[in-house]
Order: sequence, then C-alpha cells, then structure tokens
Amino acid sequence: MQPAAPPLDVTPEELEALLEGVREALGEAGYQKLKAAIRTLSYVTQLLDVRRAVAQPASATGEVGDHRGSLSGSCSASFCGSDAELPRALPVRAGSTG
Repeated sequence: MQPAAPPLDVTPEELEALLEGVREALGEAGYQKLKAAIRTLSYVTQLLDVRRAVAQPASATGEVGDHRGSLSGSCSASFCGSDAELPRALPVRAGSTG
C-alpha cells in the first residue's frame, strides 16, 4: 500500500485555471475529461464536508439542544455547472444502495 499523499490546499477555481492553461495540449476530449474530474472531485469534497458537519456532535461545537449536526443553510453547488443548491437534508450514506 502506498503512503497517503500530503494534503494539497488548492481550490477548484485554481485547478480549472491550470486546466485552461494546458487546454490546447490536451485536446478537447482530454480537456473535457479533466474538467469533469475536477468538478466531480469538488462535488465529492463538498459532500464529505457536509457529512463531517452532520456527524460532528453539537457538544463538540459548543452548541446545545437536540439539533445535533444540523446545518444552518444550503450549500452552493455552482461549481457543478448549475445554479442549484444542495438541500439541507442531504442524505448521508455509506456503502451500496442495492
């Protein structure tokens, strides 16, 4: 098993800017594939952030009451190519749904 790569502090916008710089060298098909991969990575990262927020006990954040893990608002999904927002009640599941 390979050691884990160190975390990279980069935004989706920075990755897309880098991608624009090599667009001609990649060709249109390669460009579209990498652009889709960047957007997918951004989306999955946001879902993981939501999962962590929901899973974190309210006592760990200093909140009180019985609204553990609730989010204060919707999450923007504009990086996914739409103006839609992720719903506040996003289901968090692991494993197969089938």
